[in-house]
Amino acid sequence: MKLQKSDWEVLFPVKQFSIGKTVLELKPVALQSLPLLVKHVKGIHKLLVDSNITVENYREHVEKLTLVILNSAPDLLAVMSGLETSDVSKLPIGTATSLLMACIDVNVKDQRDFLKNLLALANKMGELTVITTSILEK
Repeated sequence: MKLQKSDWEVLFPVKQFSIGKTVLELKPVALQSLPLLVKHVKGIHKLLVDSNITVENYREHVEKLTLVILNSAPDLLAVMSGLETSDVSKLPIGTATSLLMACIDVNVKDQRDFLKNLLALANKMGELTVITTSILEK
């Protein structure tokens, strides 16, 4: 069986982001894109450390983070946004910062939804275990 278009839309909800007349459809990063993203993040890891940017404080240093990405890994934002790398490199810092935050927010929401669904599944499995145990004890 093949998933329908509507199934994919549920799995990857779109957040629209406008730059001029162009509307980007930001979606959570697909599993197939993760190796490329990890590669780019590894490539700028030292710059992030040197700039004191961490997962915990990136929002406080978002302009610095944006500059690191634009100067050293524009492909990272291109993969996350779907915008051509050559266009990412030319964006004004304010627009690039807004785009980066929108991309991060889409993926953070997706991660939260994933964790919520995983916890719900774990709870169901726990209920199943309790039911199975009680049946086996009879």
